[in-house]
Amino acid sequence: MKLYGLIGLAVAIIFSAIFILPPEFGGFLKLYYVSSRSMEPNVPIGSLIIASPLTFIGSPDIGDVVVYVDRDIDRLVAHRVVGSCLDGYIIKGDLSGTGSCIPREDVVAKSLIILPFIGWLGIISNLTPLIIIPLIAFLILPKGAGSLYPLSSVLSLLPTILPLRDGFPRFFGDFTGLALTIFLASGSIVLRFAERYGVMQNLVDLTYIVLSIVSIMVVEVSWLW
Repeated sequence: MKLYGLIGLAVAIIFSAIFILPPEFGGFLKLYYVSSRSMEPNVPIGSLIIASPLTFIGSPDIGDVVVYVDRDIDRLVAHRVVGSCLDGYIIKGDLSGTGSCIPREDVVAKSLIILPFIGWLGIISNLTPLIIIPLIAFLILPKGAGSLYPLSSVLSLLPTILPLRDGFPRFFGDFTGLALTIFLASGSIVLRFAERYGVMQNLVDLTYIVLSIVSIMVVEVSWLW
């Protein structure tokens, strides 16, 4: 039991260091999902893009796939750098379209790894969030492990890793996601102590599942066009 608790804690620390912290403090990876065909066939719809902020990795080169803010639709987009312009980079989709000059400050990340089709897991978990709970439980907890603490503690990181759903109250402004993670993680820790002191296991497991559901349902997957 202690082993799986330590595994959950280790995963939480690794996720925090890599995905949550800003670049100046060591966080250097972000996850994005592709929801259009503008980059096919090289980046098919449903791809997962693992990218690094330019503040950490430096300026992109011609041929790199970058993530930028499209001011016309107010969304993040993943297209390829095909040249440079006075104020930034000429960027276009592989499938069609003409290049546009995108200001440097609007280019937020450069892709490091593109994994085709893996991004569909994001939309599945976003549309039917309960599916991901037994899936992750199956992957993390072997038979007889008993505790759902690793599952609940890892999922509590989602409000910080992913953007909050539209319309969700931002009680703490830009720090609402972090506050939710602290609240959910604290709940998991309290439940862990309850387990150790023999509180009704069925009630503890039910509360773990509720915390896990909340962790998933308050976030929104970052889809790209």
